[in-house]
Amino acid sequence: MDNRPFVLKKWSPSVRMEQERLTSIPIWVKFPNLPLQFWTKECMSKIASAVGTPLFMDTATQMATRIAYARVYVEVSVDVELPNEVVIEIAAGGRESFPIAYDWKPQACSHCHTFGHDDALCCKRPKITPLTPKT
Repeated sequence: MDNRPFVLKKWSPSVRMEQERLTSIPIWVKFPNLPLQFWTKECMSKIASAVGTPLFMDTATQMATRIAYARVYVEVSVDVELPNEVVIEIAAGGRESFPIAYDWKPQACSHCHTFGHDDALCCKRPKITPLTPKT
């Protein structure tokens, strides 16, 4: 919903009503201004691997009907920082950098290694209370 994942859990009488610990999550990743020669399934898979595990391309990317950007659904890990660019080897051994855009970047906590909140809101992170001198 609104380009954000909606996580469902199969219900059973013994289901535990607690929040799942998400260590990986699928997100849409855009590659703006990427030359059409890289829009094959194999190339897009390699390029999207710079972000995470590619799952599939959207229809407009597969059919090349929207050439402003390629879009791939990628499963990302909480332990990997999302890059802002990808470097691609082009003809004659050269390399070129292309930007990466995200419809939505999930909040990730580096303390408890889960998605859903950032470090500042982590309830498992020890609270540091400053000492006040007694007078």
